[in-house]
Amino acid sequence: LSGGNQQKVLFARALASDAEVIFLDDPMRGVDVGTKQEVYRLIRAEAENGRSFVWYTTELEELTNCERIYVFREGRAATRLEGDAIETGRILQASFGGEHV
Repeated sequence: LSGGNQQKVLFARALASDAEVIFLDDPMRGVDVGTKQEVYRLIRAEAENGRSFVWYTTELEELTNCERIYVFREGRAATRLEGDAIETGRILQASFGGEHV
């Protein structure tokens, strides 16, 4: 399987579990835009049914799908952003030391 298809299989496996919290490590890396949108819809639907998703990402656009994010710096959660505060500029500012939890 290609890298993108491997990602899809791992994500499907996580959704098939009965876990209440699913941890994801850069899950959309190498996945095409259409599949990303489909996966985001699945995550929102699962979240509405009570599941929680915690993921690490290097893709800033993914963060707009989140209710709350924590920006880590030097191994610690340095900033928490919620709702309308989740925007690229604030995330980057927090990454380089501009905001604190």
